[in-house]
Amino acid sequence: MRALAILAMFVALSTPARGQTPPHQEILGFKLGQAAPEFTDVTNLPDVLGEDIARDMTGFMMVEQPNPRYQIALKDNRRLTLWFDASKKERPIYWIELTQGYDPPPVPADQYDRILGELGQPDYNIAGRQGAPLGALLIKIDPSLSPERTAATKQHVDAVIANRPEPSSQDDLFIEPGTTLQSWLEILGDNFRGKLVGIYTISNRIDGTATVLIDTAAARDAQSQTAQ
Repeated sequence: MRALAILAMFVALSTPARGQTPPHQEILGFKLGQAAPEFTDVTNLPDVLGEDIARDMTGFMMVEQPNPRYQIALKDNRRLTLWFDASKKERPIYWIELTQGYDPPPVPADQYDRILGELGQPDYNIAGRQGAPLGALLIKIDPSLSPERTAATKQHVDAVIANRPEPSSQDDLFIEPGTTLQSWLEILGDNFRGKLVGIYTISNRIDGTATVLIDTAAARDAQSQTAQ
């Protein structure tokens, strides 16, 4: 792992592409499959990272092993993480995560409506267990995913929900999902591509959110390469 000072890096990256990306399938301008940035020295950050990130960035770290990723600290208790496949020349991004904590800043009164507006109508709205960190997990399958992968994903998620253990069990996959790739694979299967929002609560109020874009097939392949 090595930290790079913001004022000592150059970013060789075109502006995050939007192209044919389906609605709601981006996070801060980044999308699955686009080339990861290469940081070496400072130039025009608004052009290469987008104005929002350049304006709000407060820190940066590159994690090289075992699974390469960038961690970008942002204002308002946010952190953007980009996992990418370093074994390929294009270095495609396969997992994007934006976390937001609310202690501080305070939770906006319309935060849940904002989440739904940014996500679109979810395919699944899975409630967390009482007293567990996760209040709800919203899952939106990428509408451009092939019918075969969509059907396989729904079959897998339906089976996970149907076989969910009793509320008192510590084996529930939805207690605190997403801490590892394996936890996402167990919930989503090997065919998922799309967006998720985990809403974390304390005393019936939103304490934080984790917004995720992930292609589980690409993620599994990339991380299996680094394990060899």
